[in-house]
Amino acid sequence: MIEQYAFNIKEIGSIDEVSQFINIISDKRRKKIDRFIFMKDKVQGLFAEIILRYALLEQYSIHSLDIEFEYTEYGKPGLANYRDIHFNMTHSGNWVLCGVGDTSLGVDVEQIKEKQLSMANKMYTKEENDFIHNQLQENRIKAFYKIWTLKESYVKNIGKGLSIPFDSFSFSFYQDEIQFYQQGKRNDSFSFNTGQLDDQHITALCVDSKWSKKINEKVKVLTLEELIKSFNAII
Repeated sequence: MIEQYAFNIKEIGSIDEVSQFINIISDKRRKKIDRFIFMKDKVQGLFAEIILRYALLEQYSIHSLDIEFEYTEYGKPGLANYRDIHFNMTHSGNWVLCGVGDTSLGVDVEQIKEKQLSMANKMYTKEENDFIHNQLQENRIKAFYKIWTLKESYVKNIGKGLSIPFDSFSFSFYQDEIQFYQQGKRNDSFSFNTGQLDDQHITALCVDSKWSKKINEKVKVLTLEELIKSFNAII
């Protein structure tokens, strides 16, 4: 199965409020958090790994002490001792999101903010820009982010980061179907899902199309109490 887990950090004002989780995360993550200037970035960074560890325990019975990370040449993380298990983490606004499953995957969450749609003119294909501008005025920003999260989920699945230009592939939409194109040709190798965690946060998931029927489309939203209970033996 492919599962998604989310956590809302809105009520956490400081990392000191959840300091019991600091010793659970990896040294690499801890050092990364220390370099962040803004408190929100620190809290997001902390819970990205915490909900991953929760997911691995719940889904695969992998205890936190048995987790060791490795990284590809592009920096995509993986599990050194469980290479057949895949994950991806993301955060934006008040939400942290993690996807876990038995195949390579990419997830993205984006907070909807007022943005100049000229950004789409630079980074999206003509067809995608046409799709956005064919929407009602009040729906154009949401359409922009729907495409953005899909693009991010694909790039994160592939694991090559910014080396893949956003205008080198595209999406079109037919009723409830998300169609993926590369070099003007439809590519059915990947399956995509989109959703919303609330009215201000859009999500996307990208997996190998062979796994499309293994996706649990319902995101499990975790509470702080659940996380504390899960790691009670460690913290």
